Amino acid sequence: LYFRQHCRGGFFAMEFDYMEQTDLFHPHLHVLADANGLSPAWLSRAWKNLTTAFVTHQRELERHEIQQKLRYILKPPCRSMARRAISEIYSSLAGAQLFRAFGNVARHHGLCPQCRNKTQINFGETCNHRIA
Repeated sequence: LYFRQHCRGGFFAMEFDYMEQTDLFHPHLHVLADANGLSPAWLSRAWKNLTTAFVTHQRELERHEIQQKLRYILKPPCRSMARRAISEIYSSLAGAQLFRAFGNVARHHGLCPQCRNKTQINFGETCNHRIA
């Protein structure tokens, strides 16, 4: 409930690193969210409860940084990994989505039946029309 009150929507992408020396994988999540007042301490505690990991990094972006950050989270999730490691990751995921939009970003997009002439709605903005 706290998360929904402070985060209207956004995108998340899973990324994986592999440390060959230790033969360990490092899965992590990148999130670009339309959030206001989301406490870094709350986010860290919630993430630790879900994953046992406690590291989170959160910061506000200037409007001009949003496109660059979105491109960053859309990069390949397993870049510069050995084939064996990539194969192991994808088989373990069993079809899970690596990138997803959530909240208002998933429900509203650039063109709705009532505003066909609008070609783009910026991140965090909506046309305020209900899309069935």
